[in-house]
Amino acid sequence: MTDNSTIWWVKTNTPGKLGLVPRPRGGDWLADDVAAWRRAGITTVVSMLMPEEEAELDLQGERAACLAAGLDFISVATSDRGTPDLTHELRGLVTKLSQNMYNGTDNIVVQCRQSVGRAALMVALIMARFGGAPGATITAIGYARGRDVPDTEEQRVWLGSVWPAR
Repeated sequence: MTDNSTIWWVKTNTPGKLGLVPRPRGGDWLADDVAAWRRAGITTVVSMLMPEEEAELDLQGERAACLAAGLDFISVATSDRGTPDLTHELRGLVTKLSQNMYNGTDNIVVQCRQSVGRAALMVALIMARFGGAPGATITAIGYARGRDVPDTEEQRVWLGSVWPAR
């Protein structure tokens, strides 16, 4: 079981930080979890949850809670155990986030249901902008997360097919 204040920071050699977090507790605890992220220095939250998952987990107010706490909130809705659509917009977002980390203006965390599959893919896409081999990057993310990532073989194959995300 994971404490919702856990942040799995991934070593990036950039002034800005990049990590994975457990999805926040919903409902009455949402604001508390978001406030803890803010105190930890997080500036941007990227959620990979689908709208139906947000409803199921009582997280429909996550965007508003993040914005109220002064955090940027970005949704990259991706089906559970799936892969994101690598659109022009997503590529642009990955470039922007990696530049912000490189400049030290952003500390980013990514979440999905368990922060193993979809979140690990997004973290890998951001890290790809800094070079390095996909295998070493996935190893670094898994080391930070404390378990093998991503979740499925399909996700591993997808990541290899889009590397690097430029």
